[in-house]
Amino acid sequence: MRKILKKIIVYILFLESKMILRKFNPYIIGVVGAVGKTTTKDSVASIFKNIKDENGHNLKYIATKKSLNSEFGVPLTIIGADSGWDSILAWLKIIIKGIKVYLKKDYAKYLILEVGADQKGDIKSISEWLHCDVVIVTAYGNVPVHVENFKNRNELIREDEYLVKSLKEKGVLIYNEDCEDACDISDRHTKEKSTKEKLAFTIKNTKNTECKAKAISNDIRNKKVTAQVSVKNNLFILECDGVVGEAAISCALPALIVSNLLALDMKNSIKNIKEMERSPGRMRVLEGKNSSAVIDDSYNSSPVAVSSGLKTLKSLTGHMRKIIILGDMLELGKYTKEEHLKIGKEAASSGNILITVGNRAKFIAEGARDSGMGAGWILECGDSESAGEEVLNILKTGDIVYVKGSQSIRLEKAVKMLVSENVDIKKDIVRQSSEWLAR
Repeated sequence: MRKILKKIIVYILFLESKMILRKFNPYIIGVVGAVGKTTTKDSVASIFKNIKDENGHNLKYIATKKSLNSEFGVPLTIIGADSGWDSILAWLKIIIKGIKVYLKKDYAKYLILEVGADQKGDIKSISEWLHCDVVIVTAYGNVPVHVENFKNRNELIREDEYLVKSLKEKGVLIYNEDCEDACDISDRHTKEKSTKEKLAFTIKNTKNTECKAKAISNDIRNKKVTAQVSVKNNLFILECDGVVGEAAISCALPALIVSNLLALDMKNSIKNIKEMERSPGRMRVLEGKNSSAVIDDSYNSSPVAVSSGLKTLKSLTGHMRKIIILGDMLELGKYTKEEHLKIGKEAASSGNILITVGNRAKFIAEGARDSGMGAGWILECGDSESAGEEVLNILKTGDIVYVKGSQSIRLEKAVKMLVSENVDIKKDIVRQSSEWLAR
């Protein structure tokens, strides 16, 4: 009965969204990929702030809230509603709101949508009625998140590609030149839709790419990452406040391409990206207890994302200890043991102390031991609160704590224990809504 009801609600929301888009015809920017979708979406949304429309009013735009990127999330964003969770009454109110939005006289001029696939068919069904003006392809990795729900990684990538195939006639593909899979999507797109424009971004290559960054520098003390950026050979300095890591820079580059594409003020776009409100749990630098620093990357986890975080941690210099808390990486299927062992080896060379959380994370501990990390510097915990307690017992002034694990491991609980009283828990840490706290 529940499955039937879900299908009915999804169908109605799809129908309402399709009607809204057909009536108002907003400029749609879609974001797909296995890594960096939310930060990319947030970066793109930020460039539309502080802009006036032709009537002198603030420009209207709508962006996906948090990570509402599923078959429910996309229409909810279009309608402008939050999830109804398990309440039938809440979903009925959302359906009524969809009708009201359709009956309005105006709507947002720009729509920035994060689109994700948990299983085969998710994006295919959305792309049947959602046709974007721009599609941004972020990155994947050897073992993308959610791969366990697909036959193989190629099937997952092909699912994302449905959104690219559904681009409007004069649509633009923006892709990550540092990701082989994104390049393959671009190549296939060239063969199938040669009239569409393609624009690339990179933080690694030195080719004559549309948008590229170099000289990326992390500053843990001032909580920011900086890079030299070139957009169509125009040079800028880009700063991302509140975070560290190459990922923040990489996720900002598509936004700069969009800014140039729409002839927006580039200096204003760079300022907005610098100052934008960062989503919690994604390489956020938070003040920790005992004058320590916490790099909170606890939103979710995948091998490529953990590897990127550890690389950033390793690059940080100064006289401090580096403590790593890593939880299970879920939905990896047959790759589970192998990928956890690999991460353990990376952790051994990236930090001084390793604390693991969960049954799968035991392989991270094993990989670290096999790579020469002393057993006395490795602790295995059953839950996030235990991990938090262990760190509190050893935390010293100047320590850096890096935290990452899949969503259901709930490592934000450890983060809450480790941050100072100056941190705004509800604002700066993930999963603090009443629905999550009740779980």
